[in-house]
Amino acid sequence: MFFQNHKVLALLPLEGEEEQVYSHRGLTYAGWIFRKGIEWTELDGILKIGLDYLREKGIKVLNLRVVPEFLCISTSQNDYYHLLLQNGAKILEQKDFYFTQLPFTIQDRGKKWGKRKAEKKQVQIRECFDLGKFWNEVLIPCLDQRHQAKPIHSLSEIELLKSRFPNSINLWTAHLNGELIAGTVLFSIGDVIHCQYIASTEKGRKLRALDLLFTQLMEKVFRGKRGFSLGTAILPETGLPDMGLVQWKESFGAKAFQVPSFQLDMLNC
Repeated sequence: MFFQNHKVLALLPLEGEEEQVYSHRGLTYAGWIFRKGIEWTELDGILKIGLDYLREKGIKVLNLRVVPEFLCISTSQNDYYHLLLQNGAKILEQKDFYFTQLPFTIQDRGKKWGKRKAEKKQVQIRECFDLGKFWNEVLIPCLDQRHQAKPIHSLSEIELLKSRFPNSINLWTAHLNGELIAGTVLFSIGDVIHCQYIASTEKGRKLRALDLLFTQLMEKVFRGKRGFSLGTAILPETGLPDMGLVQWKESFGAKAFQVPSFQLDMLNC
């Protein structure tokens, strides 16, 4: 953490081992986080002080996954990237993050058809507070069957986060005759809504429950927000884009924002 007159100017979440640290392998993105309204003339000093501190601690390599610009309130990521490059950073990779600016009205014909189908079958959308039911009956089976994967958060971890940030983590779900058939866990980040998890049962997929759910969330529930963050669309096993997932996100108005990851060789920067 970086302080000035006992006020936090910036922070850098780090984890790692021995001589190499990351910000942050447990997160999709991290990097330096700056206080709102900070002067750009201060940033270069903060970066240099931070790098000097890490060198003193014996760190030789710093890896940064930076925050996508659409999540930033008042900073220009291009300026930040330029300062990192000036300080010797190299770009390791670039990933596309998908973001839908709100207000937005669904135009995709397939999604409009799916919404009407779900409505005709009387699928109901509502906020839900039973994370355990969603985790055990929808999310875990869906990830296992379709992607041979597990949620990043265990049920106990997401419940702990929810207890600490009750107004920032919400579960919205689709139901048919009381049966939970689809849902999404949303993180509120300022005036942006980030979709952390999206999952559906087989019945939910047949009824196009997610089409109705996301149409209502974007067009009604969160219409006053700045936008919807839909994350990346990368296949973990190959690192290549999942084109089906890309098309799904684009059908909800999402545009790709390229976000770089940086590496700094502390001995040569």
